[in-house]
Amino acid sequence: MKKIYLSFGSELTPDGYEKESVSNCFHLPDGSVNELTGMHVLDKIPDLIGFGINLYRILAPDAKATFEQIYFRHPMAWLNPRTIRGISDHTMGFLSAEWRKNQAWAISKEDLEALELIDFTLSCGFSVDPNFEHRNEEAKNFALAHYSSSIPSIRFILGKK
Repeated sequence: MKKIYLSFGSELTPDGYEKESVSNCFHLPDGSVNELTGMHVLDKIPDLIGFGINLYRILAPDAKATFEQIYFRHPMAWLNPRTIRGISDHTMGFLSAEWRKNQAWAISKEDLEALELIDFTLSCGFSVDPNFEHRNEEAKNFALAHYSSSIPSIRFILGKK
């Protein structure tokens, strides 16, 4: 089994991982990856639905894929010229069968059919800017609601069912 680090650029690869470019990773055999990590890649992928289908195919049962992104409201999210979409806590919901059941209106019938066999568990979390982290709850909630820089990044963990 493999541990894959997805990349668009030339950043260093964490120890124990094999580096693959996003555009070249889907040559991997079905079920051959037990862990996949991607940093700042989801916002640059033109076809997230096709990406999700192929991700499901290459991951082994019970494997996890973790993605960290700059949150769409943060000013840094739009600096890279390859960025084609902002990433929010709702972006990857379509990879969950439960989400598709409740939000079917948000996705085309053709895409629903393509995703029919795809079902990930999905968890999502945010990092909070250290300038806001240690404030009281009221001040922190105000900052999160009103200051675009208060949430610098978002993390998704997808588990293959």
